[in-house]
Amino acid sequence: MLRLCVRLWLLLACVISAVAVADNARNLDESLPVDTSIQYRVLPNGMRYWIRPNALPAGKVSMWLRVGSGSINEDDDQRGLAHMLEHLAFNGSTNFPAGTLIKRFESAGLTFGAHQNATTGFLDTVYKLTIPNDPKMVDLGLLFFADVTHRLTLALPQVDQERAVVLAERRARDNAAKRAFNRALMALVPGSRFAERLPIGDEAVVSNATNEQLRRYYRKWYRPDNTVLLIAGDTDVATLDAMVRKQFGDWAPAADPAPDQPTGIRPYERDRVEIVNEYGLISADVNIAQLEPARDITHQRGFRTWMVQKLGASLINQRMNDLVLEGQAPFVSGAVAADTTFGATLVEAHAKGAPKDWEKTLRGLLIEMNRVRQHGFSDAEFAQALKVFRLDFASDALDEPDRAANHWLRVMEAAVEERRQPISARQQLELFDRFLPTITRAEVEDAVRARYATERRTFTLTLPRQDDLSPPSAAQLLKIVQSTELQAVAKLVERERPDMLLAKDPTPGTIVRQDWHADLDVHSVTLSNGVRIHFRPLVYKQDHVSVRIMVAGGRVNETPLNRGITEAAAESFRMPATRSLASVDIQRLLATKQVTVAGYDTAGALELDVEGRRQDLEDGFRLAYLLLTQARIEPAAFDTWQRQAIAREANREGSVDAQLNDRVDAFMTSNDPRFRELTPLDARRQTLAQAQAWLDHILATAPIEVAIVGDLSTDRALALAQQYLGSLPTRPSVGGAYADARRVAVAPGPFQERVSVDTATPKAMVYVGWRGPNWQDVRDWQLLDLAGRIVTNRLFAEVRERRGLAYSVRARSSSNTLYEGNGRFRVSFVVDPLKAEEAASVVQEVVDEFVRAGPSIDELRIAQEQATSSFSSTRLSPEFWLDILSDLDYMGGDLSWVQGYLDDVRRFTRADVMAVMKKYIRPDRLVRVIGTPAEFTTAVETAPKGTVATVN
Repeated sequence: MLRLCVRLWLLLACVISAVAVADNARNLDESLPVDTSIQYRVLPNGMRYWIRPNALPAGKVSMWLRVGSGSINEDDDQRGLAHMLEHLAFNGSTNFPAGTLIKRFESAGLTFGAHQNATTGFLDTVYKLTIPNDPKMVDLGLLFFADVTHRLTLALPQVDQERAVVLAERRARDNAAKRAFNRALMALVPGSRFAERLPIGDEAVVSNATNEQLRRYYRKWYRPDNTVLLIAGDTDVATLDAMVRKQFGDWAPAADPAPDQPTGIRPYERDRVEIVNEYGLISADVNIAQLEPARDITHQRGFRTWMVQKLGASLINQRMNDLVLEGQAPFVSGAVAADTTFGATLVEAHAKGAPKDWEKTLRGLLIEMNRVRQHGFSDAEFAQALKVFRLDFASDALDEPDRAANHWLRVMEAAVEERRQPISARQQLELFDRFLPTITRAEVEDAVRARYATERRTFTLTLPRQDDLSPPSAAQLLKIVQSTELQAVAKLVERERPDMLLAKDPTPGTIVRQDWHADLDVHSVTLSNGVRIHFRPLVYKQDHVSVRIMVAGGRVNETPLNRGITEAAAESFRMPATRSLASVDIQRLLATKQVTVAGYDTAGALELDVEGRRQDLEDGFRLAYLLLTQARIEPAAFDTWQRQAIAREANREGSVDAQLNDRVDAFMTSNDPRFRELTPLDARRQTLAQAQAWLDHILATAPIEVAIVGDLSTDRALALAQQYLGSLPTRPSVGGAYADARRVAVAPGPFQERVSVDTATPKAMVYVGWRGPNWQDVRDWQLLDLAGRIVTNRLFAEVRERRGLAYSVRARSSSNTLYEGNGRFRVSFVVDPLKAEEAASVVQEVVDEFVRAGPSIDELRIAQEQATSSFSSTRLSPEFWLDILSDLDYMGGDLSWVQGYLDDVRRFTRADVMAVMKKYIRPDRLVRVIGTPAEFTTAVETAPKGTVATVN
């Protein structure tokens, strides 16, 4: 009877499955559902605007104005003008004359770059604003956007001014990785407009562009039918709708709209090769690319196809990751991906390895792709991938109500780019659950074989240019490909995997001291083993909790003979592994949980972060307990770290900014070896056994301080801490730990030096700074933060706008440093090598004038508004509390400044700012370093002596 019931059940299941498959087949040609939380509207002139009411962040509205034209639409004499036009949008229009825009928004506490920005790409130009939800400010933002679309003045003085800034930005973004990417791009889409029209543009065109050339591009492409306004935030739709209609209603449609320029992308006709050889790279990168038609996910059939392809990619990536972790791959990383940026779909398989191992890396990637084609995937791999795949969809659906405005703007922008309307994460999950029963392993394997077929591919090999490294010819590389792909590949042998982190949970510790800061709702406890815990309830996302475990010590206690050993030890946290569980097993166990655990080393600690949903948080704590008691550095991870550390430092010799920063640290710390970057000798000196012993000692004896922040009850937070942190071995208090080691020698200045670097990148770096306050000097660093905001605005006007010397220049104050005497107030930026001395002197002149005369009343008020606005927003985030609480006792701080910050900052006066500037901006605290390429060293004057800020 039982056997009959089972057979009847199986028969019924088959019938239900067949019905489901038939129903799904009938529905595949239906359109995808549309996210109804977004209001989709169109003005009579054709301009679209989408509004998504969103409570996070509270009191803010974010707006993106997307003009559907970027560098791809430029004529030959316009290459770079789409980007230049983006710059000019902030410098002169009917309602915002040149030089007034930033000041009008700063009066509301906004900061240029953080709240006002723009980007230009191949296909679009996007202007971005985040503003308070005050109707007057929202209306002002929309007025600015309306001016951008059809009321820019493009006056010649502003064109000349921004020309210098654009060229400075080009210089700032020039580096080895960017040059290699540009060359690889030309190989991937040869003959297309993408390869010929990078958004940064042509230097000669930008240098000689006229305002009439800019107007021609502006009139042609800035049109209502080519523009979408995307808005998300804490706002009323009806009010916002009326504002949009008021500001954009008079914008006339184009009489004869121009179509977009054809991209010129053509399918590959055969296998082809491009070798990219560039100074300053540190690894060999192998890329195998294929071109597909643009994906269509406007209908359910396209969505299902995308699901099948995405599932195949995740299976390949999981396998490659496992091989790397287990030390079975000849590459240090490998993955596949698909990019739809180009109007077509660029499908890539990529691997990275040591430069001299480029052939092993290439063969390894080819073998693994061949293994997939020949043998497909196992049942276990497929079952695991399905679990992980569904969890990703489910997590997105659960997180959707707590997404911030910028998330929705990115979702809407992606939909606009793909000529569709957005679909919500909840709708995607429903589609996933409907289609999943119809997707088989065989279907996924067939899709993978079709997508990664051995024909019509572009092979790109990117190598560092080195005297002892000879790149292959195209013919040699193709011969390696052909011989490797002819080989038979064995099927992978699977091993049994563990199914739990801990066989038995540890015995909890007890609380010996408990404090509560009532005004800030911070609970602090000391456990019986000496571990210090701080908990701050915070609902930033429903059910989400973040934990930061700070294990004091490490780098702060290194000596000249073991420098780098902490970095090597931290590999056990970066890729978690223990004596009982390999990293690959840990990843698989956590892959079906909504929690992540990973760590790294800092100047004074090993840090371990646990983040995830409340229901899976305990598994995160279990893994943290394992890592804190039996972390293991895997041989493959250590070998990779050592190779990369050697290559990284070898290439620092050709980096202007790296050499400059090394010299600054040497001046600031009297050549303390702990502040020097690792040399190849340092890296080679370390052994796996030494690093493991160093790690074991830290974990067994070092003080520990922990911050827990999130949507969790106090009782539950402390119970988890007692269970998994209170059970650790006893250790000393974290307060005052390593006090002697945390002092650095402080020699009086001034220090001035030029650093000459043999480099292929023709740009210089300027650093002008002064020794600042320690973290405990709360009032001083708060005042220097205000001063830095004001000085930044003055530098922006003088260095960037008036003189065009730099693209980005900012004065920063940093005091939250582990080491006593290492606080800094500094300005650093990229500059033309021939103008480096001038730029450094201008910075000192601006700072000198500020020290002498102080801020104006308006400057101070704006800086106070910016500081308080930033603080009010930041303190609502978990990162703010993790940063403060995880090393609160270790740093010797307290929480009183958090409670009083807003009132304290608003009370500061001009006299207060001037007094603190005179206290720190003195000749004996000055460090001025200029780094230049060696070829420019004799072309400029030597550093002027005695150019330091005045002390009155």
